[in-house]
Amino acid sequence: MDFHQYCEQKAAPVGSAFYYALRGVPISGRRGIVAIYALSRELHEGLDECSDATIAEAKLAWWATELDRWAAGRPEHPVTKALHDAVPQDTVTREQLQEMLDGVEMNLRHARYNDFKGLRLYCHRHGGVAMQLAAQMLGCRDKQTMRYAHELGVALSLSELVLEAGAHLRKGIVYWPVEDLQRFEVPAADLLALKVHPNLAALVEFQLARALTHLSDAAKTLPPAAEARSLRYGRILAAIAGATLGEVKAAGANCVLNQRVSLTPIRKLWIALKTR
Repeated sequence: MDFHQYCEQKAAPVGSAFYYALRGVPISGRRGIVAIYALSRELHEGLDECSDATIAEAKLAWWATELDRWAAGRPEHPVTKALHDAVPQDTVTREQLQEMLDGVEMNLRHARYNDFKGLRLYCHRHGGVAMQLAAQMLGCRDKQTMRYAHELGVALSLSELVLEAGAHLRKGIVYWPVEDLQRFEVPAADLLALKVHPNLAALVEFQLARALTHLSDAAKTLPPAAEARSLRYGRILAAIAGATLGEVKAAGANCVLNQRVSLTPIRKLWIALKTR
C-alpha cells in the first residue's frame, strides 16, 4: 500500500460521507484534500484515544517534529509524505498545520470547555482550518470563499460533536460547554455514565439546533458561482450532515447516547449526486 492509498483508507473509507463528497472534487485536487483530512484523523485518533498523559505528550512532540520535517521536505509518516507529494509547498503553511495540531492539544490540556467561545476555537482548529486548506488547494483565493470554507468547517465540526456524542462520552470526553450543561441542569457525570437525565433531550436538541443553525449560516455566505463549484464537496458534506442531524431529531434526541445515527450509503450517494 502506498501513502496515498493509506490516506484514502484513513480519511475516505467506502460508504463514509467523505467518500461520496469526493465526487465533488476535481480529480487533480483529490489527493491533496484526502491527505489533509487523513492528517486530521491521524492526529485525533492517535492523541485523543491515548489514555496515558506521558505517551500523549510524547506523541504530540513527535508530530510537531514531523511537521517540521514536512516543512523541510523530509516527511516520514505516510500522511505527511502524501501531503508533500500532492500539494505544492507554498499552498499550505507550517503554521496552518500547527493549528490543526493545536486543536488536538486543546483536548489534551482541557477536560472541559467552559463556554461556546472555547468550543468554537476547537471547531475552528479541528474543522475550519482543514476546510480552508482544502479551498486553497482547489485554487480558491476570494475572501468570501475562504470565509465560507471556514464557517462550513466549524459547522461540520459542531455536527460531528452531536453525531459522535455517544462515542466521545465512552472515551470520557464531554465536548459540550459547561455553561450549556448548567443551563439545562444536566450533570457531566450523568453524561459520562450514559444516563438518560430528564433534561437530556432538551440539551441535545439545543446542540442539534446550534449545529443546524451554523450549517444554515455558512450556506448564506456562499461565494461567487465559479468558486462555489470548486467547493461542491463541502456542500455535499453539509447536506449529508444536515440530513443526518434530521434523522437524530426524528429518532429522539436521547438516541445519541446509545446509537450512532447514519444515513444509508445509497442515500449519501443520492445527496451527493443532487448537490450542485
